[in-house]
Order: sequence, then structure tokens, then C-alpha cells
Amino acid sequence: MSEDRKRERGIGWLIVLIGLAIAALLTLLYSARKRETSYEELLERRDELLRELQRLSALKAEGRLEQSEYERRRRAIVRNVESIERKLEEAERKRSFFE
Repeated sequence: MSEDRKRERGIGWLIVLIGLAIAALLTLLYSARKRETSYEELLERRDELLRELQRLSALKAEGRLEQSEYERRRRAIVRNVESIERKLEEAERKRSFFE
């Protein structure tokens, strides 16, 4: 094999490796952005549920909601908040791992 041919193959492999490195970098950037969006969405949903819990408590205090209905709806909201909190903690662990 001639020197020119070897050099061309070497440049070809170099271009392939650079392309793979760029693809990996873009994948990491996209993944980080997606995680950040998901984290923000979880925070918004948690805050929305906490506001709903406040409205529910206000309805109960005003006597506009029976105790059994209040407890049923409150338990559902609390379960959802707990689930979101677990997801947020997991996201924070992953975020600190990548930093």
C-alpha cells in the first residue's frame, strides 16, 4: 500500500472518529436539556398539587366538603406529591452524578 493510500485511510478514520465524537456530544447536550425540562415540569406539577391541597382544605374549613370526600381526595393528592418528590430526588442524584 502506498503512503498516499495509507494517509487517505488515516484521514478517513479521523473524520469518522470526529463525527462520532460530535454525535456523542450532541446526544449528551440533548439529554441534559431534556432532564432539565422534566425536572422543571415535576416542580410545576408538585406546586400545582400543593395549591390543590390548599383549596381542598379551604373547602373543608368552609363546610362545603364532607370529611370522607376530603380524606379521599387528600390521600390521592399526597400520594401524587410523594411520587413526584421521589422523582425529583432521583433527578437530583443523577444531576449531581453528572456534575
